[in-house]
Amino acid sequence: MGSTTSLLSLLCYTLLISSTFSELCNPQYKKVLLQIKQAFNNPYVLASWDPNTDCCDRYCVTCDSASNRINYLTIFSSHLSGQIPPEVGDLPFLDT
Repeated sequence: MGSTTSLLSLLCYTLLISSTFSELCNPQYKKVLLQIKQAFNNPYVLASWDPNTDCCDRYCVTCDSASNRINYLTIFSSHLSGQIPPEVGDLPFLDT
């Protein structure tokens, strides 16, 4: 019985840890990306920018593999027009 309890405890701990690290995106970056999407009038090309997904798993977003900071936005679409939203400036680690 002791080994079963230990195994169950280990399994629960592993699930807890994996769910904690499954989202590596800074919550502020997630908010900024949604503001950028809204500024572009929620285009289809940014449909993967869902509040329930990790920022680094989104289309057109590239994150540094070590820090998980957003360092590139590559939005190519003939259906987007207008100015670059000022919220882009709220992503401090973008490379230019």
